[in-house]
Amino acid sequence: MFFDLLLYCASLSVPVSLEQASTKVHELYGVNITKQSLNERYNEGAVRFVKEVFKTVLEKQLSQAFSNSFLPQFNYVRIKDSTRFNVANRLSDQYKGSGGGNGVRKACVCIQYEYDIKSGKILDMDITAGIINDATNAKETHANINNNDLVIRDLGYYNLAILESFQEKGASFISRLNLTSAILDVETGNEISFKEMYKGMLAKKINSMETTVLVSKGHKVKLRLIVNIIPEQEYQKRLRNVNKKIKKADIIPRMTLKPGLDSIYSLQIFQATYYQKMKYY
Repeated sequence: MFFDLLLYCASLSVPVSLEQASTKVHELYGVNITKQSLNERYNEGAVRFVKEVFKTVLEKQLSQAFSNSFLPQFNYVRIKDSTRFNVANRLSDQYKGSGGGNGVRKACVCIQYEYDIKSGKILDMDITAGIINDATNAKETHANINNNDLVIRDLGYYNLAILESFQEKGASFISRLNLTSAILDVETGNEISFKEMYKGMLAKKINSMETTVLVSKGHKVKLRLIVNIIPEQEYQKRLRNVNKKIKKADIIPRMTLKPGLDSIYSLQIFQATYYQKMKYY
């Protein structure tokens, strides 16, 4: 009954008063409840209840799509991402947004969501203010990672020290590469030229490769670099998006300041846990 009422109120385009909600409960279920009693039910327990309903429904759907036999060498294959959406400005005290101008709302909600691709089980679901970014969430939840976990995350969660801590725990990871980090050759210590790497891949007629590198941002960490050449259509799309950002913000991205780094737009680059034995394409 309570969940049905929440869905009913959320489906309307205008706010519903407690008086209207209590009247609706009587119409639908024949239950008399005062608006004061209804108001008392909107509490932290109600939030936990809705989250558990949401998790249960999602887990049932995900469990039909995946299998525990997938990647058997790992206990969990942890996929994490987030979504943000604007809400009414009157909620800005609880869910602070990033501004108030240029169409940006003062109130914004962020949902952090992590699930196990093997079982479909939800490992983490947190609702926070939209102003809290993914990198902050990565710092706050890094202790959840255990031995023999595989962690797959997008660039927003990037933090080299945290990724290194995953390795120290015996966990593995795959992450987009943050190009503000220096990528160094293991033997020479020189910075790797992505332009030369791209030329070499074209000359050898290979679309994918792996190599061991040192990733440096304050200190050096030995990791695997996984590089894929993207289709020409995607390459052109990236260039258009970069040019849009330059025109809109009147800035030049760091990666365009170095000669030859325009080749980076032709590549999809990931970093991953270092192993003694690696696959070469």
